[in-house]
Amino acid sequence: MAIPSDEHERTMAFAEIALGQIRALRQPASPRHFEIWYTYATGYNPSLNQMINETLARNGTLRETDVDHIYETYISSSRFTERIDRVGSQVMDEIEQVMAMIGAAAGTASSYTQNLANVSQTLGVEADDSTVRSIVESLVTATKEMEQNNQALEARLSASRKSTSCRSTSRPSAPKA
Repeated sequence: MAIPSDEHERTMAFAEIALGQIRALRQPASPRHFEIWYTYATGYNPSLNQMINETLARNGTLRETDVDHIYETYISSSRFTERIDRVGSQVMDEIEQVMAMIGAAAGTASSYTQNLANVSQTLGVEADDSTVRSIVESLVTATKEMEQNNQALEARLSASRKSTSCRSTSRPSAPKA
């Protein structure tokens, strides 16, 4: 497949700019340095260009640690793997929290069911007015506790949902050197 001549000229111009920057800053002409300066020359990654411009304005040059940081932050393919690992870990944490909430709710529901079974059993035998009153009071108390537990669970699940949606919609800003 033939490469259009204008593409050749355009990419050669970017390469010359990259080499010019390497010469001007007396940096090694390594693939890593060339890739950073080639990307800078294209202007396709404004965040990388901004980071380089700020670093040059501050230090007058790019130190090897600056080059490593810029490469790892804006070019290296491993940056995606790290981000995926971080998001996966956050998702696992959220799942564990939700499972704990569900477990707590199941325990509360089981306790409530046991209270109802005890009441049924007590009502099965002859009960006087004071026993019935006591049973009704215990049912009201157990029902209020169940309602409070459900409201607390609902609030925690809602907070978890908001936290997750905030993290998924926000994009991390470029780190400062």
